[in-house]
Amino acid sequence: MKSEATKTRLLRLGSFGLFVLLAWPRLSRLDVFMTADEYLWVERTRNFLLFLADGNWLRTFQTGHPGVTTTWLGGLGLGLYYHFVAGSTLPEALSGLNLCTFAPDMLPLLRLPMVAVTLLCLFISVKLGQKLWGNEVAWLSLLLLALDPFYLAHSRTLHHDALVSAWLLVAVLSILVYALRSPAWGYLLLAGVATGLALLSKATALFLLPFTGLVLAVMALKPKSGPEALAQITKRTIWAAMGWGVAASLIVYALWPAMWVDPLSVLLKTGHMIQSYAQTPHANGVFFRGQVVGDPGLLFYGLAILFRLTPPVLFGVALALLFWLSDFWPRAAPPHPPASPAGDRLGLGLLLLAAVGFILFLGLGAKKQERYALPAILMLDVAAAWGLARLWGWLKLWQPGRFTSKGAAGLGLSAVLLLQAATTLPHQPYYLTYYNPLLGGGAAARNTITVGWGEGLDRAAAYLNRQPQAERLQVTTLMHTALAPFFAGNTLGYRPQADKAALLALASDYAILYLPDVQRDLPNPAWPAFIRRYGVLEHVVRLHGLEYAWLYRMPAIKLTLPPSPSSSPILGYHLLPARVTAGQTLTMTLYFTGDPPTPAQLSIPMVDERGQTGFWANLTPAPETSPAPPDQAFPLRAAAYNFIVTDPGLSGLYCPLVPGFPFELAAVSPSGAGKCWYYQPPPPGRGCVQIRPSR
Repeated sequence: MKSEATKTRLLRLGSFGLFVLLAWPRLSRLDVFMTADEYLWVERTRNFLLFLADGNWLRTFQTGHPGVTTTWLGGLGLGLYYHFVAGSTLPEALSGLNLCTFAPDMLPLLRLPMVAVTLLCLFISVKLGQKLWGNEVAWLSLLLLALDPFYLAHSRTLHHDALVSAWLLVAVLSILVYALRSPAWGYLLLAGVATGLALLSKATALFLLPFTGLVLAVMALKPKSGPEALAQITKRTIWAAMGWGVAASLIVYALWPAMWVDPLSVLLKTGHMIQSYAQTPHANGVFFRGQVVGDPGLLFYGLAILFRLTPPVLFGVALALLFWLSDFWPRAAPPHPPASPAGDRLGLGLLLLAAVGFILFLGLGAKKQERYALPAILMLDVAAAWGLARLWGWLKLWQPGRFTSKGAAGLGLSAVLLLQAATTLPHQPYYLTYYNPLLGGGAAARNTITVGWGEGLDRAAAYLNRQPQAERLQVTTLMHTALAPFFAGNTLGYRPQADKAALLALASDYAILYLPDVQRDLPNPAWPAFIRRYGVLEHVVRLHGLEYAWLYRMPAIKLTLPPSPSSSPILGYHLLPARVTAGQTLTMTLYFTGDPPTPAQLSIPMVDERGQTGFWANLTPAPETSPAPPDQAFPLRAAAYNFIVTDPGLSGLYCPLVPGFPFELAAVSPSGAGKCWYYQPPPPGRGCVQIRPSR
């Protein structure tokens, strides 16, 4: 009895340890950074809930992804946050939720439902793997899936790739169980439900339609006994296909409110948007093998998957292919591995076919991103578990005395666990920074595929927040939605036009170059050179030895006022020093296009805090200074001019009224008081000079 009680305690302790192993990497530090697309899903979640509250169900159709499961889970996360943390009602809170009011402390509860659902799918997949191939494959699948760095990274974000991958794996494994192991309606209905949830997550789950049909056809074509059996199996297969389809359709209808109003219109619009996604490459291009391309082709997915697999998984997949092919060779005497059962062999073949078929399915579309391949990576994790289990079986035949004991099995599982954990956990919480070390790691990846999806910008924000008066700083970066929630100051996003982006950078205190933008030449191929010309590198963000973000101190020029008909095209200015004594010389650097301002245009009124003109600054070219030549990529020039405060008794704050181009500055500010996107004129007090009397 004591021995049984000890075993029970050890089992419970082991189960608890396993749960911690699975949950801790997913739950710890969920508030560290935001991905580039994540705020889009916060907005869609907010809109989804508002449309539900208003009974405007048709508008819950927001995108062709369609991402409905993401918005349901995001809504649950927002509800948890506002109820338990903010203490406010959800409708009231949603009306004021925007990029300005969004705070990182929302992220853990916002993402918690995603973590829970992906964990649930992981356990379901492992149980299905156990039904298909036994305990060894199930345990190995658990370890490889739970600590897959790419899956870990996406299961911790409010997005749809982890969800479609999780449900797609459940759908594939459950239909395989139904077809090859147990033709029970429970597995068929599970496959249908998982298919419906996958379709609600992302349209790439449409792959399940032909694949499920193929599996059911394989089931119908298995060896039979007599014509009556053939007729029965054909009838059962038809009923199975109908049951699976009805289950999937009911899930889609029940969980997508837009379907309740006008299902035909929703399906047609979704199909149109899917067609558009398939025909249109990514708007910002894809970095692939040193070039920016629209459609990188199928090779892109092959290399992206290799970079994302861990060494244990890569080794296991190679073993799976080797053992699977060896099953078709003539058998030899031991220690050659025996042939696996026909069901095992067919199950693995169909699983590998699903992984390859899914990649080919993705290849039909012009828009390609490495995260789209996540479902195939999860299938390869399970295939790797099958290969490692077959290797263990062969070792038991080769050395039965060493490898048949429970202790030896435990050591084998521990070795896989340690290898997978040692590969993945050092990247916590930035799991996206993992790239296969056998291929050269991050250094090789940055020369091959797009690297960076928001990770590291939180560290850039932390550096900026440590600067004096950080709340008054202005920072410009392309991936502003990933920076703004963590930064205390104003975050400026690039405009599509390169000249507007250049002005944003010049008018900022800092500009951030982020690795994927540099790789893809955004917003202009010469953009990094422009930032380096006018800025000074002050800080570099490194993650696992790879440089992700470069922070440049910019001149923070003051954008000019709207011009009069006779004004010169002056874009902005920079005035130094900020404090002088009457009689001293000040230097004003003008930024302009075309020819330098004429002498008549260099007489600038200086106004006091009441807007009254105190004196005129008559600018003269600074000694040994001539206007810089136009920038090759941006039509900007700069020239320095001096003027002297001649009145010895002058005192107070004076600001120049420099005529120039009108310019609207779109900014994201935590102090926006609910008004997130706004147009900001030149801030009062910036670009001015405090003058003290000389007597």
